[in-house]
Amino acid sequence: MATDVTAIQSKRMTSETSRGRVLHDPRRAQKRWIALIRWVVSPTAALLVSCTCQRGGPAPAPDASAQVRSVAPPPNPVPAGPLVEELATSQIVLFPPYKKPLRSGLVDAVAGVAAREWPALRLEKPETASQAVPAVVVAPFDSPGLPKAEISRAGHSLSAIDEVDLQRKSRAAILEFRFAGGQALRDLPRAQQLALSVAAELGATVILDGDSREYFSLGAWKAERVDSWSEGLPAIPRQIAILQGPEAKAGLFRSVTYGMIKFGLPDVVVSHVVEGTDARGLGSLTNLVCATLVQRPALDQEGLLDVDVEAIREPALRAALHGFIKGGRGKSTVRLSVTAAQPGDPENRLIEIAFPTPAGGSTQQAQEALLSELFGG
Repeated sequence: MATDVTAIQSKRMTSETSRGRVLHDPRRAQKRWIALIRWVVSPTAALLVSCTCQRGGPAPAPDASAQVRSVAPPPNPVPAGPLVEELATSQIVLFPPYKKPLRSGLVDAVAGVAAREWPALRLEKPETASQAVPAVVVAPFDSPGLPKAEISRAGHSLSAIDEVDLQRKSRAAILEFRFAGGQALRDLPRAQQLALSVAAELGATVILDGDSREYFSLGAWKAERVDSWSEGLPAIPRQIAILQGPEAKAGLFRSVTYGMIKFGLPDVVVSHVVEGTDARGLGSLTNLVCATLVQRPALDQEGLLDVDVEAIREPALRAALHGFIKGGRGKSTVRLSVTAAQPGDPENRLIEIAFPTPAGGSTQQAQEALLSELFGG
């Protein structure tokens, strides 16, 4: 019998906020029921990095030789110290073609591929899931069918047939990988390659990254998830998604990353974005922060993270950020604060890029000032 998505046991940790601290839930060892596959994302959501908004007005390029301003921690700062969780998780779903169910023997198929590619991987069923690492929980899943808008928003190189098939009910397979947070850069690429191999073995045609909420053809998964790693580091824009939706107050938007849980790290929020603010700049800033945390998953000072384009070792993102700099310094200190989750946010800890404003200033001005310091006008 297939397992409903709400009945899959996982050790994916919850998080809470208290007095400015990011708390690792002490109930991490308990089993809990999860529903991570959200089939409907707000229709107003869009990929922030694809937005073509322009800045409200060109800011003067900062003097690169000027002394860097002193930066104070924001209110409710992220505490100093490591940010990586003890456990990292990655949820991957394999979808078959319509009326062509996945070949039988799901667990046997995963076991056979693991024996060849990752012998140390422990296979578990939902009812017997443990805390051992590295491990994968394997279970069938009855998909109710996906909304066309969701597929259009988050599809990567899907064929017209794939898009139609995803809208129909089907029996899919969930692979919930679990590995030590400190070993995420070693084990995540193994998990992504193994998922591709299992998909081919079972006859699946679409792979869902349940953390970033994106759907891939097998070829796109190989290009964007498997082959995009370089010298042990991920191309961050190809591993996470940045979604933007409206805030309660008219005219303001909020963007959130999806997928940092794969690295055992919190997802990143930018709030109070006014329409007309440089969306590409904020997307580049977010990618720079996420890549910095992947390379250096700790804060030396509470609420403060030094970011530097030159320090990014993964070549694709570093080159893209270099190309975006037009007179800026390419480095700055970013303020990070603890923030609470909102409906639809990833099931992960959240931290926010904070933009404290001086008396009489606006958040948009603070955002533009940081973007100008980093990238120029």
